[in-house]
Amino acid sequence: MRKLASAAAPWVGLDLTVPLTVSQKEKIRAELYDSPTHTFLAQKVNISSPVQLNDFAKVFGATLQPFDRMGNTVQRYVVHNRSKQLRGSDFWHSDLSYWPRPAKASMLLAVDVPKNKEGATEFCDMVAAFKDLPEELKHQLSNKWAVHTKADSNEKQTRQPVLRRHPMSGEGTVYISPGYTNALGIEGDTDGKLREAVIQHCLQDKYCFRHEWEVGDLLVWDNAAVMHRATTLHMNPTVSRVMLRACVISEEMVEMWGE
Repeated sequence: MRKLASAAAPWVGLDLTVPLTVSQKEKIRAELYDSPTHTFLAQKVNISSPVQLNDFAKVFGATLQPFDRMGNTVQRYVVHNRSKQLRGSDFWHSDLSYWPRPAKASMLLAVDVPKNKEGATEFCDMVAAFKDLPEELKHQLSNKWAVHTKADSNEKQTRQPVLRRHPMSGEGTVYISPGYTNALGIEGDTDGKLREAVIQHCLQDKYCFRHEWEVGDLLVWDNAAVMHRATTLHMNPTVSRVMLRACVISEEMVEMWGE
């Protein structure tokens, strides 16, 4: 799997301890939505409080208070000697797709990471995958809905279009995931073969890339354009990965793509 190129990170030494200028905010938004990888990467970021990351996230919209799997609010995510029990984040997913208004953008800032590059985050470009959909498969998926369910709670679920229109660019994008769309989640897909076909198409190597973290990295991604997954399940139990996280909520419901 190819790496997220450092050439895509012109922002070095971004200082979040002081307010961003209007010009900086406009450039950051433009870089996320114009990026061929649908990401914004800054390196050697200066930050002194998790609140400053939440303030930065407001560049992209209204933020969600971070929370853990038990519903407790948290601002720091620590992985150390984690259990081998699978979590939702271990599977490919788009954040909060089981909400009617899912996550618009998500971001992580690396506070402490393993020196051997363990704990990378992997991404899949769903816009590029949409563009290459075989016509027959695209026809089968058009105007279809899929049920998205939170991994550890059948009570948190919603219907989303399988093919959605990107809210910024207007491009088509595939919007299902192995993590939150179960085997029979697509409307009319009684044997799960349609879901399997589209997921196999999306997860081809040519659409996937990974980011290997360094301390001070700030990575923002567009949840309408990519899905992602954690790789911390395979980390050496003696090392730690510490991240700050912020999340931006969509202003509108997901729009179905149409010709």
